[in-house]
Amino acid sequence: MQIIPRSTVRLVAAVLFPALLMTGSAVAQGGDSSLAAAQTRLRYAQEGLDRARADVKSQEKRLKDAEDTLVRQQQKLDEQKAKVEKARNDLAEAKVRGEQAQKTHDDASAEIRRFYQERQQGASPAAKPNN
Repeated sequence: MQIIPRSTVRLVAAVLFPALLMTGSAVAQGGDSSLAAAQTRLRYAQEGLDRARADVKSQEKRLKDAEDTLVRQQQKLDEQKAKVEKARNDLAEAKVRGEQAQKTHDDASAEIRRFYQERQQGASPAAKPNN
């Protein structure tokens, strides 16, 4: 079952309702309407129906285009979410590597300070024996 857009329903009502009123009033007047008048009303009604069908077709195409666009945008969004997640993971890994590098640096710096202190203590006059 297809849903007919409101604009189409309004168009059909605007075209067909006056034609139905004219037909109803002609019957109420005792059938005074001529075949030509009935054919004219039918032609107008057919034109209105054709316009309504064309509008339905146009709206269906518009809806399909919008749905297709939505699908493409959803795919792009999913790709962007994946990129963001990968960037977060890469950042977390970089932070861990940075912390490891900082620890290695701190350890090496502490070792150098220890070596300098040992050298200074070994070179100080109090540490040298007097002959």
